[in-house]
Amino acid sequence: MGFKLPQRTARLVFKDPQFEGAEVRVTLDHPLGMLIEAQKLQEDKDMEGLCRFMASVLLEWNLEDAHGAPIPATEEGLRQVTASFVNAFLDAWVDSQVAPSPKARRRSKRGRG
Repeated sequence: MGFKLPQRTARLVFKDPQFEGAEVRVTLDHPLGMLIEAQKLQEDKDMEGLCRFMASVLLEWNLEDAHGAPIPATEEGLRQVTASFVNAFLDAWVDSQVAPSPKARRRSKRGRG
């Protein structure tokens, strides 16, 4: 019997105060090839491809439109949000990929890390 890799998720943390209160949960564990493709899409400024990629990592969010209706956490929903939010989403997702694990943070706090 083989080892199954964990499928972790995270809530994104937005640095920009204009997105305070936005809650976005994403998947963290992806094949390396998918991450390389996402980087290429960003470098090429391929917004169509980035939208598909973001939809593939997006699990849920609490976003609403100007009328208070929920925006679906889908590729279609991503097309309804602002470019500044998309940039903040991408930045927060990249940050979540390199953030230390809770175990590493605990070790660091104890001075063993």
